[in-house]
Amino acid sequence: MGEVIPEITELEKLLEQYSDEKFTLIEPGGNHGDQMIYAGLQKKAEEKEITYDSVNRLKSLRNSKITKAKRGLNLLSESIGGAKIKTLELNNPDAIYIHGGGNFSDLWGSSMATFKNITQTYPKTPIIVGPQTYWFSETDFTKLVADCKQEIHLFCREAYSYALLTNHDVPENISIHKSPDTAFYLDKGSLLKYVNKDSVSEPAGEYDLIAFRNDRESVVSQTEIRKLEASADNTISKDISDKYSTSFPEFISTVEYANTVYTDRLHVSVLSTILGTNVELYENSYYKNRGVYKYSMSDMKKTRFNDAV
Repeated sequence: MGEVIPEITELEKLLEQYSDEKFTLIEPGGNHGDQMIYAGLQKKAEEKEITYDSVNRLKSLRNSKITKAKRGLNLLSESIGGAKIKTLELNNPDAIYIHGGGNFSDLWGSSMATFKNITQTYPKTPIIVGPQTYWFSETDFTKLVADCKQEIHLFCREAYSYALLTNHDVPENISIHKSPDTAFYLDKGSLLKYVNKDSVSEPAGEYDLIAFRNDRESVVSQTEIRKLEASADNTISKDISDKYSTSFPEFISTVEYANTVYTDRLHVSVLSTILGTNVELYENSYYKNRGVYKYSMSDMKKTRFNDAV
């Protein structure tokens, strides 16, 4: 894992136990940060010589042969936790891995919906949920997992989520672990292949990157962002995590060539940390950024955390 987290992780230890099994890796969908999560886990699986195939949840729904009306019912069923229609048809895996992220929460529920569907559809297949940040304001977590019959491993990528889950009574078939975000399995060498100077609008090393989100996780004010924009001679101010407006090579390159990065996007800070770019990570609307920073990045000299919002 390079310099960020050198020791073997709890997730690696579990994957080694399943090294002879065929996995299906489920991608809940998301932005360039999620792509880093997927790529990191795939890199580790290949190092462990684990056989796997990958299924993108949204693409699988779009490409399935069910009717448009039934597909809409699938999505509705997921969103309300019903999951009575099998939305994902998998190729008889020995084990199922649902990629981690920040989507097992009441802010972004795609992994919760997928988890509910998969546990009901494949009741005898072991399930691993990759390192996540868990956060619930309405969901009853105990009720969510109460009827699960198969072996289940839930990984937390920081201490806040681990404390949250371990404070619940869960069935004996469910294990709760801590392990770093799988994007940290990537190293600088595996990312530099995407770097292209021509994809960046400003000269290398002569700009600061200001990359803030504008959604339900945002807490940094526009006033603070404008101050940052005015404080540097040259800036790129853009939410580079958005895959619809920024390519993955541009995402990597813009961070690689920045002098300093200011962001509340967790994986912009993770990418900066791996590449060795100066980065200041800002607070988000709950403990996700703070938690991952404390668990995985607080010892990195070029990575700072700003909670003054």
